[in-house]
Amino acid sequence: MLRSHGLTGEVREQLQRLVDLTAALERTQTKILYGHQPTPDDYQMLGEGRREFGDLLSAFELLPPTSKS
Repeated sequence: MLRSHGLTGEVREQLQRLVDLTAALERTQTKILYGHQPTPDDYQMLGEGRREFGDLLSAFELLPPTSKS
């Protein structure tokens, strides 16, 4: 479907990476939320993943998620 909307290969790859990062960060956050001991890889994912996530949001001119209370 994305091919039919005229997205370049690079944009599709960036969009897929954004989706993958969203899922990975959510899994890591959930793991920590439920009291599992974070591994060094988890901390690395949170640091580097969030940075890359922010870069991709900027590339697509999107706003970061908001917390609604």
